Amino acid sequence: MPVQTQRQNIRLFDVQMMGLPEFTGVYLLQGPSSVLVDAGTLASADALVDWLRDLGTPPRYVVITHAHHDHIGALDAILRAFGRDEVQVLATPEGARRLRDPDGVNRVYGAEGLAAVDHVRVVEDGEELELDGMQLTFFHTPGHSADSLAMYERVSDTLFPGDLPGDFLWGTTFLPPNAAADFDEHAFRQSMDRMMGIDAGCIALPHFGFFEGEAARRLLPAQLRRYEQWRDALLGAHAQRRDQADVSAAVRTLLGGSRFASMPAFEQVADAFAAWCMMGYRSAGLVAGAE
Repeated sequence: MPVQTQRQNIRLFDVQMMGLPEFTGVYLLQGPSSVLVDAGTLASADALVDWLRDLGTPPRYVVITHAHHDHIGALDAILRAFGRDEVQVLATPEGARRLRDPDGVNRVYGAEGLAAVDHVRVVEDGEELELDGMQLTFFHTPGHSADSLAMYERVSDTLFPGDLPGDFLWGTTFLPPNAAADFDEHAFRQSMDRMMGIDAGCIALPHFGFFEGEAARRLLPAQLRRYEQWRDALLGAHAQRRDQADVSAAVRTLLGGSRFASMPAFEQVADAFAAWCMMGYRSAGLVAGAE
C-alpha cells in the first residue's frame, strides 16, 4: 500500500535519503502562512525547493526539530529561495546555537558543507502560536539530542515528535534514537512520557509517515519496547567481548530483511550505525567511555 502523502492540510515530501524511498520526510502545513517541519538533506535541496514552489505556498516558518544533517540540509537553500527576511526559522535555544555551527554537530556522521544560520527565533517550552487557523504548541524534548523540539498542531490533532521516538520504516523496520552523540536515556524516557500524554490522533514521523487513530495510540509505547529490544541486543553483544564487530553483527541481524539489507553498502551502513549507537550509549552512561 502506498504511503499516505497528505492528511488534511498537511503534505509529506519524501527526501529519498540514501536513495531509499520512505526513509526521510519533510512536512508542510499549508495555509496563508505555511509551516515547514524540518528541511531535509543537502542532496534534496533543489527538489524540496521545487516542490514548495510548485505548491505555491512558500513557508513562513521552518520548524527545526533538531540540527542533525538530515533535518537541516536544505535549510539554507530554502532561505535563499524564499527570502531570509520572509522565512522565520524556529528552534530550541540549543538548536539555535547548533545551527550557527552545523558542521560541528554533524561531523561525527561524516556530513559537512552545511551552511550556518544565524537568525533563528527561539521557541520556549510550552510556547503556543496561533497561525491562520492552526494552533501550534512547542515542546522541548531532549533525549535523542539535547536540542530536540516537538510540535503539536491542535486543529488537525497531529504531533510532530522529530526523531525522539526513533524511526519506524516500511511497516517493520525500527532504528533507535540513541545513534547520537548526546543521547540521554533518562531525558528520552521523560520526553516520551510527555509525548504519550498528548494522546494525539495522528503522529507524523520524519522517519517515516503518518500514523493515525489506533496506529498513533500504539506507536509511542511500541517504540519504547523496540528501543529496549535493540538496547538489550546491542549491549548484550558488546558485553561478550567488548568488540565493536559483535555490535555490528547484532545490527546486521536486527536489520536483516529490511530495505537496508538490500543495499550494496549494507555492511558499511551497519558498521556506521553500530558505532553511532554505542556513541549514544556512552553518552547516556550505559557503557564505559572510549575504549
